[in-house]
Order: sequence, then C-alpha cells, then structure tokens
Amino acid sequence: NLFNLKRAYCGQVIIDRRKNLTNHVMANLSSFLVIWLSVFSMSTNVVMCVVELDFRVTPAVITPLETANVTIQCLVTERTNYYNPQNSYYYNQYGQHVRATNPPPSANHKTFLAMIRILKNHQSTWEPIAQINYMSPTTVEQLDASITTSSGTITSNLVLRSYIQVNWQVATSDVFGTYRCDALSFDTSQNGILTTSSQLILGNTLNALDFLLLLKHDKREILDRIDVQEKAERSNYNQTNQLKADLVTLEESTQDKQIELEEKVKKQGELLQVMSVQMEKRTNDVQREITDRIEEIDLRVSSVLESGFLMLWPRGTYGLLQPKSACPFSGMTSWKSGWRRHHTESTDRNQDAVPIDNHLHQHVLERLRGKNFMTQHFCIKTDIHSVGPVWSKGSYCINKKGQCPSHFNAGYIRWDEEDDSSSLTHEGELPDGIYDDKNSTSTIIEYCCRKDGSADVPMFLPSSNPFYLYRYNGNCQQVYGMNVTEEFLLFDTENINNHDRISDVHPDARINNVRLELCYYQSS
Repeated sequence: NLFNLKRAYCGQVIIDRRKNLTNHVMANLSSFLVIWLSVFSMSTNVVMCVVELDFRVTPAVITPLETANVTIQCLVTERTNYYNPQNSYYYNQYGQHVRATNPPPSANHKTFLAMIRILKNHQSTWEPIAQINYMSPTTVEQLDASITTSSGTITSNLVLRSYIQVNWQVATSDVFGTYRCDALSFDTSQNGILTTSSQLILGNTLNALDFLLLLKHDKREILDRIDVQEKAERSNYNQTNQLKADLVTLEESTQDKQIELEEKVKKQGELLQVMSVQMEKRTNDVQREITDRIEEIDLRVSSVLESGFLMLWPRGTYGLLQPKSACPFSGMTSWKSGWRRHHTESTDRNQDAVPIDNHLHQHVLERLRGKNFMTQHFCIKTDIHSVGPVWSKGSYCINKKGQCPSHFNAGYIRWDEEDDSSSLTHEGELPDGIYDDKNSTSTIIEYCCRKDGSADVPMFLPSSNPFYLYRYNGNCQQVYGMNVTEEFLLFDTENINNHDRISDVHPDARINNVRLELCYYQSS
C-alpha cells in the first residue's frame, strides 16, 4: 500500500511525507519499520519509471503439425524505482535497497504507451506480424495471413495490463522462426522510448524429420489448392457448355423471336467472352502462383541439401578412420570409437610416416620404451536399424563391420608386425578383422570397396563435420560441398621374411612396408 501510493508521482520529486503517512505507519508499525527507515530517512526521493516487456510463448514445447493453439504474448508493464540523489541508492517497488552504479541525471517523466508490436525475422529483416496502438487501444492489426486469432489492449496507465498476443491454430511451418516484441512510449517531454524484448526462437530444436514433415505438409496444401482450382475450372467449363446448349436450344425453338434472340445471343456471347478472359487470366495467375511456390520449395530443398542439414549417414554398419575433430556428428547416427596400435620395425631403422599436416586423430606415431608404434583410430557405426539413404555410386572404400552394404565387395590388408618382442594392443569398437595381441605378430583389417561410378561425379554425404574415406583406383571420390585432400599412412612392417598381404579387393595400398592411401574431406 505504501509504495502503490507513490506510483502517481513517477518522474516527480517526493518531498518528506512522514506527516501524511503517519496513520499508515502507526497502524502497521512493525511491517513498515524497515521501509520507513530506508526509503524516508532522506527528505527527498526521485521516482524512476522503466518500461518492462514479458515476451513468452505457450505451450513451452511445440511439436510440428501436432501442437494446437500456439500463442505468443507480449505483456508491457512499468517498473518503479525510487532514487535518492543524496546517497545514490535506488529503492524498487518492493522496498529493496539497491546501489546505483550510474545514477541518472534527472528523473524520468510518467510513461505514455503509444504502440506494441510483434516482429518476425525474415531473411535478416524484422517485419511486423501484428501491432496495436493507442488510437485503437483494443484492436489488433494482423499483418500476417497465417495468424488465426489475435487480441490485445493498450491502457493509458501502464500500472494496468497492456498486452498483445497472436495465436496459430496448429504449429505449421509458418509458426517457426525468430520473434521479438517492441514497445514505443513517450514521456511528458515527448521523448520517444523504444523498448525491445529479447529474441524468442521457435523451432531451434527441430530435427531433419521435423523439417521434412513440414515440407510435406506445405506441399500437400499446394496440391489441395490445385484440386480446388481444378474443380472450380470444371464447374465453369460445365456452366459454359450448358449455357451454349441453352443458346442453341433457344435459337432452334423460337423462330418468331429472331431479333430478340439475336440480341440475347449477342449479349450472352459478350458475357461468355468476358468470362473466358477472366477464367484464362485466373488460370494463368494460379499456374504462375503454383509454379512460383514449387520453385520456392525446390530452392529451399536445394539449399538444405547444399548445407548438408538434411543429409544423413547411409544406413547399415561400417567404419571410417577417425579425424582429429572426432567422429562425424549427425542427429540420427551414433558412432562408437576404438583403436589398433601396430608394433612397427624397432630393430632396424624405422620408416614410419604420415604427412606433417595430416588430420588424423592423435597420436599416430609413438615411441614407447625403445619401441616404435603407429595407431589407427576408428569411428564405427553399429546401429543396423538407423534411418538413412543407401551409399551412392562412385569409387571409394570404407571399413567392413558386419555385412558389406549393397554393391560393395569385401577385401582385407594384412600387417606383418615387428617380430622381436611384439607388443600389440587394441581397445574399443573396431572394424572386422583379426586382432590377436598375445599369440600373433600380425593384424588383418577388412574393407568394403566399390567402383560403379566415376570418382569425379560428386556424391552426397553429411558435410557438417570432417571425415575420411579410403582412396580406390587412383582418385579420391568427390563429395558435394566438401574439399578433399589426399593423405597417407606408411607402416614400417617387419623387415625379415615379411608376410604383408593384400586381397584382390582393397583400398589403394602397397605392401612390404604398408602404405595406405587416404582421402580427407572438410566442408568447402
């Protein structure tokens, strides 16, 4: 009650009012003692008024094409601060004692609210979708045809409720985007004050399937409109034919009213001509609108494909070499990682090598306790039921995990590891092969390769993260939206009686010191 009495004095100086409030304080002495000592301990206080915006959406969780009655509301209120210039302290409307870091030079005047509007960001431009102003304080102007209903009110006193809200019947693609709320107000000196809310983002958690459902819904709406137009055209065509038939019947049955009929025929012919022109114009407009809309959808789909947003890793199980940036990320694909540490030549001079600027997951080259090692790190896809396309035609290899995908052929490479005190280790998920750390001095890793297309014809794979493929038949496979760099791994295998081996199908490689040719991809 004490602070509500002061709201009428926004922007004015409050002179000592102890005497006028004596009855209030005496009647509620215990409740007001702290406020009395803090707020009225000085003889002069300045009341500051600040416009605040509460911008929110309901419900909080929105499911595309399922959530009904999606509502965005912007509530405008006024916060009152009491500023004491003698000690540079604020007292807010709750009586809380706040230190002022930058005290204002003068008191604000009482705020007059002129307009509230909700805006949506469209291609980096903020465009209003609904607004209300003080000249029509209860009428909301809808500027977006997708809005189902809207409401709002502007009050002359911001202590009362001022708001604007818009509602969509269901969460279609028109609902999702970035919004903000603006409130335009003036003080008594006619100084304009534009208050802007924080941005409200709807749809930042949509996944690829949500996006496809929205596109499918938009396409279905277009087809429905085409169907309605075709029915209207058929109706006009039937009416025209019926009208022509009536004219013929009339001409044949009434010989004695030849002149009158001719006049009628002339008028009907003019009417038919006008209707024909109008129908042709309408048909052209609808066809142009449909064409523009389909081109827009095609452009959006192409843009999504180019960005890699909708691209999913092919279904099935397989493996790839792991880059230093970690396994490729995809919302629909989960990867498991593992590594194989090869024990390379440690008796004679060692020739292990990788490019200086390689992008492989580290460490690759190691020397531990006088022994030389090279480590291959892998990303393994093990979910056979995951959603995704089939592998594209081309010329490339991947690691085998389970059965090779369709149109791939299986093969392997055998590493003859260092014979002297062999120290082989592995960990995690690995491609198909033989990894016997205790009873063998060799490693076999299996691959899946295909050559049913040109390596120069780009194929589609997710472009959001770097990844590796194995080179096959001399050239790296081109991938849409990615730059490719050739790299290699050179393993100095056993020098004496070497048993390196490769099968008929294998990535580009040589043995007796295994050199494996790689293709590294990163977004262009």
